[in-house]
Amino acid sequence: MRFADFDLDGIEMSFATCIARLEASVADVPPGWHSIYLDCVQDLRGVENAERALVEVGVPTVHRGRLLIEQLPTAHSQPDAVVQGILRKLAARSVCTCQLCGKPGWLRSGQSHPGTYCADCWTPRALRSEISDWLDRMNQEKEFKAAHPVVLWDALGVGFKAVVPDDALHTLQAAGRTLLCITAERFLQLREQLKLLKATVDEQVALLDASEYRWHH
Repeated sequence: MRFADFDLDGIEMSFATCIARLEASVADVPPGWHSIYLDCVQDLRGVENAERALVEVGVPTVHRGRLLIEQLPTAHSQPDAVVQGILRKLAARSVCTCQLCGKPGWLRSGQSHPGTYCADCWTPRALRSEISDWLDRMNQEKEFKAAHPVVLWDALGVGFKAVVPDDALHTLQAAGRTLLCITAERFLQLREQLKLLKATVDEQVALLDASEYRWHH
């Protein structure tokens, strides 16, 4: 049984016990953040002393793409600037570290899996969402043609553009600018290619989801 499985609500713990709980809770942290998490725990261990014996810190949580640990308010200790500084450093490092693989990452939002990801871990998710959105719209051909007489090249994601052949592109003059676009009719002809691309991307995302599933369970 992991330390985090015990119900310790309402029980005051020593700083040393809290650190031991953190050490035992690494499996509750996304794999890409293990290194920065263990650095934080080591830093907390490094400032452990008699004066901080009654300082309490909570368990790691993930909130809006950040890895957080909080100093808990107790009747026997005051906010500790050093401890809080170590915890803030962890949160700051987490928002620039991919939570899946540990490479440099960025906060991502607007998809089904918001969080902090590198380009390699995020792109398949974003591409799948984009392809799914276009396929849903393309299912109603008449409405699609009415809503999208042309599809602007700049409106498509980088991965999505890979399935668009050069001979499908046309130029459009608008407000003194020359824009690349695809007619609705030609775009609809790409439907089967998009379905094949989505199947490939689905496999990539399934592997990423499996990584996240392992640390959630």
